[in-house]
Amino acid sequence: MDTAPPAVDCPPSPDPIEYPAGFDAGPVGPNTTQSPVIDPTVPLVLYEQYFDDGAEHDAGMTGDADGCMNNLADCLNRLDRNDGTWTITAGDDPPNFYLENTGDYLEVIDASQLEAADLDDRLCFETLPIDIRGMPSVSFSLKMFDNSTRMPDGSSGLESDDGFDVSYSIDGGATFELPLVASVRGGFDPTTVVKDGIAGDDLVIRVCFFSTGGGDKVALDDVIVTRSNAPVNVTDNCDASPEVSFQDVAETFGPCQSSDQLLARVTRTWIIADDCGNATECAQVFNFVDSTPPTADCPVSPEIQECPPGFNTIPVGPNTPQDDRIDPIVTGFPANVWDNYTASPSVEYRDAIQFLQCQVFGDPVMQATRTWTITDDCGNALECIQVFRYTDTMAPTAECPLSPEGFLEYPVSLSQTPVGPNTPQDDSIDPSITG
Repeated sequence: MDTAPPAVDCPPSPDPIEYPAGFDAGPVGPNTTQSPVIDPTVPLVLYEQYFDDGAEHDAGMTGDADGCMNNLADCLNRLDRNDGTWTITAGDDPPNFYLENTGDYLEVIDASQLEAADLDDRLCFETLPIDIRGMPSVSFSLKMFDNSTRMPDGSSGLESDDGFDVSYSIDGGATFELPLVASVRGGFDPTTVVKDGIAGDDLVIRVCFFSTGGGDKVALDDVIVTRSNAPVNVTDNCDASPEVSFQDVAETFGPCQSSDQLLARVTRTWIIADDCGNATECAQVFNFVDSTPPTADCPVSPEIQECPPGFNTIPVGPNTPQDDRIDPIVTGFPANVWDNYTASPSVEYRDAIQFLQCQVFGDPVMQATRTWTITDDCGNALECIQVFRYTDTMAPTAECPLSPEGFLEYPVSLSQTPVGPNTPQDDSIDPSITG
């Protein structure tokens, strides 16, 4: 007789998730996910580290690291990154690592990879600690590349002591697990390193680079940590393969008034049953919020224009053009306005006039700055700027007074002494008389 229900590690409820566009809270059947973003067959991403082009650290300290002298450790916070940190080690003496010459560098290259070359010793990248407490099955993956200069026969230029090590810690970086997850020396094909079945407190992933020659380059990309979004470690005393099923039930809330407000909830009930009808149930809850601003294609700023006559320079209120000639009906509104939660985000603008000092012919003398604000129901807002600049390259126009006909009687008081500007040579030809 079997009365014991199956044993299982149920998936924990994640932190609030961004409200999915087109979310449907209507009833769904068994084993049907309420939304693709919570599909139990897709692992839940806990951490992802990509590398943006343009961040560089080398002995010359160019690009984003300009002004940091030659101490890489002093420049860590200047490097483009997403929730990542840098651990710089010189042999066994961290954290001081100095780049000795212009050939040593750590750079995010055009291919959006973190590349290291010509290092005097190892250099390591570490993730920030990732909280995995209570998660029975965590995995990570990352990609490594041999970017070395190829030999004439097409083989790798990496030397026998060049390559990389991958390790991890489950105690926040205090100690690292052995054996290494991966250790590669010499040339290698593009490699995806994967480690499954991790459990602990705070996961830290460490990737150490070894590349000793100028053309020896090793690169890292796509560091991703995931956990299962379904029950794991399912066992039963009699049934070798208990049935695992789930049922989603959705609720919606509103109206939205803030970016942290609960907008929808999906409660997923997992049922793990053996052949004898013994069952274990556990609930997984997905909360949805909207903290993402709308998106839009904002109108571009036009080229500098000649200052139009009669342009309004009196300050105006919101949603009022500074001058009729730059009414959005003429100059354009934001296009393709979209939001994941709000069907019709509000679109507003405010114009501000500014007068500029003309220094060189063709310089702008005035500009109207238009700030567009696109806001959803939760208060998330996208701002973009449109600038109308004006210059003055035209000389004034006027109808000059005519010279009198014939000759005038010579005035007795006519002075032969030169006079200054805006002073008539004689009172008899004062502009107030002659025009």
